[in-house]
Amino acid sequence: MNRLCYCFFLMMLIHSIYAQNLVSNPDFEFGIRYCDLPNTPNEEWVENWRNINERIRYQQLACNRQYGRTDIIPQNGEAHMTLGGRLWINGVQQSDVLVAPLTAALQRDTLYYLEFYERSRGIYHVSESDFQACNVAPPRTVEVLLGNVEDELRLEKEFGEHLMTAAELQTIYRKVDFSEELRIEDGVTNWEKQSTCFRAKGGEENIAFAATNRAYNNIAPCLRITDEAIDTFSADALTTNRIYHFFDYDIDNIQLYAIPDELEAADTICRFQENTIYLRNYLPKLSIFEQATFQWSDGSVEEVRLLEDGGSFEIAVLLPCTIIPLTLQLETKDCPPPVYIPNIIRPNEDGRNDTFLPKFNSFYELVDYELIIYDRWGNIAFQSTDPDMPWKAKSQGRVVASGVYYWQLRYQFVRFSNQVQQAGTVTVVN
Repeated sequence: MNRLCYCFFLMMLIHSIYAQNLVSNPDFEFGIRYCDLPNTPNEEWVENWRNINERIRYQQLACNRQYGRTDIIPQNGEAHMTLGGRLWINGVQQSDVLVAPLTAALQRDTLYYLEFYERSRGIYHVSESDFQACNVAPPRTVEVLLGNVEDELRLEKEFGEHLMTAAELQTIYRKVDFSEELRIEDGVTNWEKQSTCFRAKGGEENIAFAATNRAYNNIAPCLRITDEAIDTFSADALTTNRIYHFFDYDIDNIQLYAIPDELEAADTICRFQENTIYLRNYLPKLSIFEQATFQWSDGSVEEVRLLEDGGSFEIAVLLPCTIIPLTLQLETKDCPPPVYIPNIIRPNEDGRNDTFLPKFNSFYELVDYELIIYDRWGNIAFQSTDPDMPWKAKSQGRVVASGVYYWQLRYQFVRFSNQVQQAGTVTVVN
């Protein structure tokens, strides 16, 4: 296998390996059990996804399950999930947990890219609308965690019957760190893309999503709520547990895939011609590479370049979380030269666009050439085997009428065995 074929094969192999999303059923479209989903823990409602707690809601357009909303459209497809959390009057926030197995265990020290979409549904106060006993709203975040199969079994056994605190959840699953906290913002009704890169410790087999799991101690306005004030809460079952408010957010279209540490690509360009090189054509078809910028070894930062010579080129692919070296091998071959053919002429003898003549950007000799031009009725208006003879928009010595004319072109260069045939139209404007 020569180097060009090997590099092409390697590029295709890299694309296939690194284009694999490790989250199965990432948009919750498959394996729907039923529309009337119960609020019970440890139930697999859709293929591969399990709720560890009791309040996760499956939202599906076909089931008309939109949790009291008719304007909620999934980010992708027909379905999404809604997770919720609770703020207690002592300042502790707790959350539902949604877990799914990965299609393959993460590899140690491999760089991974995680992307998903989330949308806030806002805060729902337990108290009467005219009684806001606690006017503080601690930050609410999306938290992503990783673990293995044994971790999930332990998670269900130890915490499957109640909402978890941060300390409980993170004793089992490892939190994925984001460069910035993924805040659930009020008033944001559109889907927001969240993303990060991280290196795996190795062996992680499950991914989990939760809302905020943490404690905000000494939140004075909340701690001052008295038993008498709690009695004013409208829901008796909730007041017993001292819940101040609920919050919910939607999640959809989850992507998790490995990022290669280096890239190799190969292509063939035409000798003695300017070739347009599009660097994005040599990148894996992954969303993170849509954000890529480039740095050539000669200092250029262009993603589209004109090159005449082949060779090996080193390019740094700059991503938001890493830099990947790309080695681009360009082989050269002889190609038929390009030809420029005008599509409009104005025969007014001003010296500009007066005539129709194919122009060959080549030093190769033409050994076969014929140009024929027809009018709209199929009559021959012009015919020539001389590549230097232009059509002056005349037929039988007279200037033709304005309109569209049809041409056929046949040519062959001495260095190439293939005869080229082309056809098209030209507009005459008098």
